[in-house]
Amino acid sequence: MNFLVYQDAKDPEYFIVTDDAHRAQVYESLGVRGGDWKPIGSFKEMGDKRLAFDETMAKASIKKKGYYKAHAEHMADVPIAPEMPG
Repeated sequence: MNFLVYQDAKDPEYFIVTDDAHRAQVYESLGVRGGDWKPIGSFKEMGDKRLAFDETMAKASIKKKGYYKAHAEHMADVPIAPEMPG
């Protein structure tokens, strides 16, 4: 499967992932053509080697509803460590 990734133009922490077979359905139902979602790339399946993305869950969601929606919260900034006295 070739995963197609789109980012929410209004909230960049949200993404949808679909495939070539469901692209037209996603364009119509989620307003991708209207600019609500911007394409950011595509990638092939990697299986268990992929971190932070569950391909099995994504494929099941794409099969059922045509897309997989993901929320990727930004990590909080790490504060600068204070200097130690001495």
